Amino acid sequence: MGPEIERHLRWLMVLRLATVSTLLLSVFIIDLVFTPTRSPVPFYSLALFTFVLSLAYGVMFKMFRMSRIFLLLQLFGDALVITGVVHLTGGPESPFSFLYIVAVLAASVLLYRRGAFWIAGWCWLLYAAVMWITYFDWLPLARFSPAQEAGLNPSRLLYLLVVHFVGFFLAAFLASYVSENLRKTREELLKNQDQVSALRTYHENIIHSTTSGLVTTDVQGRVNFVNRGAMQILDRSMEQLEGRIFPEFLQRELTFLPDLLARLESVPRVRFDSWFQKGEDERVFLGFTVSRLRDKAENFLGFIFSFQDLTDRKALEEEVQLRQRMAAIGGIAAGMAHEIRNPLASITGSVQLLKRELPMEPTHQELMQIILTESKRLDGILRDFLSYARPGRVDPESVDVVVLVREAVQLLKNSEECHPGHRIRTRFQAESIHAVLDTNRIRQVIWNLARNGLKSMPAGGTLTIGVEERPAGGLAIFFQDEGIGMTEKEIENCFQPFRGGFSQGTGLGLSIVYRVVEEHEGKIQIESEKNKGTRVEVLLPAERKLFVTVGA
Repeated sequence: MGPEIERHLRWLMVLRLATVSTLLLSVFIIDLVFTPTRSPVPFYSLALFTFVLSLAYGVMFKMFRMSRIFLLLQLFGDALVITGVVHLTGGPESPFSFLYIVAVLAASVLLYRRGAFWIAGWCWLLYAAVMWITYFDWLPLARFSPAQEAGLNPSRLLYLLVVHFVGFFLAAFLASYVSENLRKTREELLKNQDQVSALRTYHENIIHSTTSGLVTTDVQGRVNFVNRGAMQILDRSMEQLEGRIFPEFLQRELTFLPDLLARLESVPRVRFDSWFQKGEDERVFLGFTVSRLRDKAENFLGFIFSFQDLTDRKALEEEVQLRQRMAAIGGIAAGMAHEIRNPLASITGSVQLLKRELPMEPTHQELMQIILTESKRLDGILRDFLSYARPGRVDPESVDVVVLVREAVQLLKNSEECHPGHRIRTRFQAESIHAVLDTNRIRQVIWNLARNGLKSMPAGGTLTIGVEERPAGGLAIFFQDEGIGMTEKEIENCFQPFRGGFSQGTGLGLSIVYRVVEEHEGKIQIESEKNKGTRVEVLLPAERKLFVTVGA
């Protein structure tokens, strides 16, 4: 017996008590107002018997409420009570014989077709017993008045029995038919509800498990649904997003939605990219796809925003573009360097010979020296060209990176870039950190980046150089200055040739650094703020690291 049948049974027990209470009150009023010729004691006794039965049913309910026998017992008891009412109210003349139909209907609801036929048969037997007792006058009838007395001949007796037999069983058949159909319909509905609920849960799991962000809005752009992926990408909760105008949240212009709707008239979806300020110190690059939200009738309900975090892809694209530009410029540089260096050597040699052989005035000597100085500088530029343009051959060996940095710092303190106002500090995570590197090329990286750090502090400041281990593996050589800093645009272009930020130099130093680090399968990260300094990190992968020795 399911919860639905249990609920019906509870209602039956309540209805039984209400009916008996109403009958008892009616008899009391009739006895008080009309003073009938018959005593109402049998009615009071029947009501008391019904109350006792109801009390017994209530006690037995917790123990046997799932039993079909308990249901049959209650319905059999109700038929007995109805039989008592029919007998006390005139037998064949009683107006309450219709109550048997109520018992049959209750049986069809609680026990369906078989139970309904059982109760219909039981009700008809009880009714036939009343008719039989009345026919032979074995028990007196409690009629309302003597004027109602009438004889019960065999024809009338047969008529009443046949009519009630057909009525009871017809009611049982029709009610059970409806009840069975309702039961099947309810079972199918529950099954379909379970399937719909399972399908809905499955779809929700798919939507919330996807790493892409999904946001739906109404026609005005107000957010009404956000999946977990969107909350993670945007770093916002559902409460922070629901009800907000999504384009305004993305800091788009006021005409964004009308323009978007106009574009969706001709195309099924619209794509766009946008930077989003995720936190105070973090920005992400998001790629959006927008389409219309429709119902089955193709009515326009709102917008669907699907997006992904493309920050890493954006950085990779910029890196590939930088490599392509540098490769192209490097090829041109190599060709130009080879074409210019040979005639430059001839010019330099000829000038030196003329300077030694010919007597010259001081002015001419000064001009000759300028030619030699500029030739030397041009030769340095060409040498940097070749170093940058020529693919380097990495010759790895085990080297102590701390020693490399200490040597570079010692040379740096005696270089022309180091002014009295400069301070150079070192910070090492261990006394000795070994890795597999090309010593000469990494020494060049350290030298170039350290010199740039000093040049960025023309008024003096502290340059910190160090080596760190990284939790994810590998190591980092970092350079932290307190110099002029760089803008985002300058950081983006700093590795391109001839983009140097200093008046002296070839503009190829950082390009050469980038090439060497790339050949070591490493990366360079730059964090800088204008007029607040710069931090450059050279990240070398874990597979190149051999071992780390921590000093005492």
